[in-house]
Amino acid sequence: VKEATAASVMPIAQPGELSLANVQDDVDEQVLPIFLEEAAELFPQAGEQLRAWRHSPANADAAQALRRSLHTFKGSARMAGAMRLGELTHGMESRLLAGDALAKP
Repeated sequence: VKEATAASVMPIAQPGELSLANVQDDVDEQVLPIFLEEAAELFPQAGEQLRAWRHSPANADAAQALRRSLHTFKGSARMAGAMRLGELTHGMESRLLAGDALAKP
């Protein structure tokens, strides 16, 4: 039986991809309920903002509102110790910012 090596099993990150391999959560049980309450408000807002932006991609206000929600969610996740979630959200926020940079002359 041939053993699989780590290199053959682990996916290789492509340029620009986010790797969470070295990111560890350290959830603060006292802050977690506050984060969950805020997240319950931010998720629907972000969903609406994403739909508005997809409907009208040239609408800078819609993109800005989505970035603000993602930024707030990222910070809240990190404050609660949900570091992996914070990093994923940071990746989304960064992609939006990169898209803005590409769209500007």
